Amino acid sequence: MSDASAPETLGHYRIVSPLGAGGMGEVYLATDTRLNRSVAIKLLPASTNADAEAQQRMLREARMVATIDHPNVCTIYEIGTDGERPYIAMQYIQGETLSDRMRRGALSLAEVVDLAGQITAALAEAHARGVVHRDIKPGNIMISSSGIVKVLDFGLAKSFLHDQNDATEVVISTPGLIVGTTPYMSPEQLRAEPLDGRSDIFSLGVVLYEIAAGRRPFDRSTAGAMISAILSDDPAPLEPSELSPLEPLILRALAKRPDRRFPNAAAMHDAVLAAGKKRRRAAPRRTAATQEAKTQVLSAVKPPSSSTRKRTTKVQSQIRSHVPDPEAETLYLRGRAQWNKRHPEAVRQAIALFHEAVELDPLHAGAYSGLADAYMLLGFLQVIPPNDVLPKAKASARRAIELAPQLAEPHASLGYIAGMFDWDWTTAQRELHEAMRLNPQYPWAPHWYGIVAASKSLDEALQHVTRARDLDPLSPIIHTAIGIVHHFRRDYPAALRTYRQILDSEVAFAPAHYYIGLTYEQLGKYDEAIANFRRSTEIAGRGWLFLGALGHCYGSSGQHDLARELLYELEEQQRERYISAFNIMLVHLGLADTEAALQWLERALEERSSALWHAPVEPRLDRLRDDPRYRDLVTRYGLQA
Repeated sequence: MSDASAPETLGHYRIVSPLGAGGMGEVYLATDTRLNRSVAIKLLPASTNADAEAQQRMLREARMVATIDHPNVCTIYEIGTDGERPYIAMQYIQGETLSDRMRRGALSLAEVVDLAGQITAALAEAHARGVVHRDIKPGNIMISSSGIVKVLDFGLAKSFLHDQNDATEVVISTPGLIVGTTPYMSPEQLRAEPLDGRSDIFSLGVVLYEIAAGRRPFDRSTAGAMISAILSDDPAPLEPSELSPLEPLILRALAKRPDRRFPNAAAMHDAVLAAGKKRRRAAPRRTAATQEAKTQVLSAVKPPSSSTRKRTTKVQSQIRSHVPDPEAETLYLRGRAQWNKRHPEAVRQAIALFHEAVELDPLHAGAYSGLADAYMLLGFLQVIPPNDVLPKAKASARRAIELAPQLAEPHASLGYIAGMFDWDWTTAQRELHEAMRLNPQYPWAPHWYGIVAASKSLDEALQHVTRARDLDPLSPIIHTAIGIVHHFRRDYPAALRTYRQILDSEVAFAPAHYYIGLTYEQLGKYDEAIANFRRSTEIAGRGWLFLGALGHCYGSSGQHDLARELLYELEEQQRERYISAFNIMLVHLGLADTEAALQWLERALEERSSALWHAPVEPRLDRLRDDPRYRDLVTRYGLQA
């Protein structure tokens, strides 16, 4: 591509070199001068600068995709505009596209199962958020140098150009017409019908068929004949090969009618993994003669088990002798710094940094532990439904333990998750005690133990959060926990003293303002409470956790119109994104609407809202405690009444 028109800078990004060009415009490698990291910058084609509708459509979809947080989806960092030209800054992935990998040679069954498993996992996450890719093809699938698959251009795969050079590779995008790359389009795309996730499943079926057969299933000599084949022809059977176990699921994905494909990407994901497991189970079967020959060979090896022992301990020895990649370690430490800020955007930055660390160093246990903590925090901050994000947190923690069994951090994470979200006190105690045993100097283990213990024993909770503060006296959130426990003890003056100590050195620390607002509210100092809730939203963005608390305070202070305005905003936003039922319950509770509060409380219990672990000691729930319906609800979900 020519880079004659390439700008030298875009905002705080310095352009390094061109990476490519296509229907979506120009792509450049750039350096983020603020975070000192490499990014990919995507610009709309210069020829469409005047197409305001195209620009707005791209930016609208980019913002939607930016909400997707999944290790197999290319992360969007920022959406900006340079003059009249919008751009998207996204994760730069070192590796090769699936197209490049296919050109290098055939893929094994294990490779394809791993590849398809990661792609379907990404699709399942995107579809759950209402995002349909519309252009799944080998060129939009990257394989990083560490083997992690990244699906590119979610929701962005719309072209504003028409490639006259190759009629079979035209990417079409006109509002109300069809969107996609012709050989990979689903029948419903070609008919310009409404699309759902099953369209992406068809396109992935085309990709997998191409991998297995070395050709696409509906290739014809002209674009018209190709479209006709997609609409009407059945794909030719695959030749017997190592990939034959995948043929049934590939053909199901290629069904003409969406209702005959997999109902969703999660179901296809399960089918892919099942096919891989079935193959692995079948592989060890041998004839008696083969087994006898193997036995004779092994009997000649001295000592008999040495080679086997080498193979079985190879991975373990790699882990034991592993020295973290210096650049990955730097990314990990930067991720921890972002995580410590405790607000959603910073946590998302942390996740991106931890993922970069893992890509550079797949054996970096600390980065996996960081991912566990970051995903967990997104659930705690009510950014993503706990039931959606916690499996990722647990999987990351367990991976960290596999890589470093003596590492305390992932045990602490599993303990906190067990207590705050699973409401499993036994597991929480076990994992947190293990973390404190493995590393008595790790402050987050007693910190989380104290937070979790608050619903069981406030004295024990105070002991542990104080121990955590002594281990890390400079951490504002660890210090904040002491105030939280005082708040639950109804010792509001002690809580306020603690929060003010934090704000003396951390004026812009959103959690301290949030918690000081909660305490002022219990003291009946509503103006001070509201001011602090508003300050927390100014610092950390209009977070729903903060808005629910603000709405409760408006209602409790008699400002019912303002409470209802916030309630309307929360209910409207819930149509478009995740808003925890706990927040809506709080506003109804502040308005003294007990019936509605109980209805939303049950929804919050179904969501496993972490805020409900403290139901036994939460002052705002006092007005419900004597209601038998409240006691029945919390008891039914395994909480103390």
